[in-house]
Amino acid sequence: MLNFVYYKRNNEKMKKFRESESSLSNSPLNYYCFRRVGMQQDNSNIQTILKTCSVICDRWLDSLAAYNIAKDPRIEELYSYDGISVPDLSILLVCKSDIRDRRLSTREGYIYSDFHSKYLDSVQSKFLEIAKSHHTRRKIYVLDTTEATEGEVLSSIIEIINQFPR
Repeated sequence: MLNFVYYKRNNEKMKKFRESESSLSNSPLNYYCFRRVGMQQDNSNIQTILKTCSVICDRWLDSLAAYNIAKDPRIEELYSYDGISVPDLSILLVCKSDIRDRRLSTREGYIYSDFHSKYLDSVQSKFLEIAKSHHTRRKIYVLDTTEATEGEVLSSIIEIINQFPR
């Protein structure tokens, strides 16, 4: 049986920075640096949890870097895992752009422009490139969800996690 904790950033601790964070989001470089500092704090909490069980995060440094490098390529020069643990396992969910855009539109309530769709394509490419750059330290799965239901995606993720040695 899988024994894990789903880790989410401590929003109460970061609450006092929320106003400055929204102003930082206008600059991908500032936003990346701000969030990375938060990840260093999270890393300390995660190390403590790892002493008792596995940890699952739905986003980590690769995702943060991919989204922001797609907006500002200079961030790639700052990207590193110094002071932050490299995940043992990464699962990248991919699907055809039109399906992804339709799913996001349904979930978030607005239609994606061609510009935003191309941006998301760039993020997905960058994420895979980044994740593969650390392939010697972890296992990477790319799961094509184009034809899958939410239940099938969840079942596939659980199957991957259960196969992974702990």
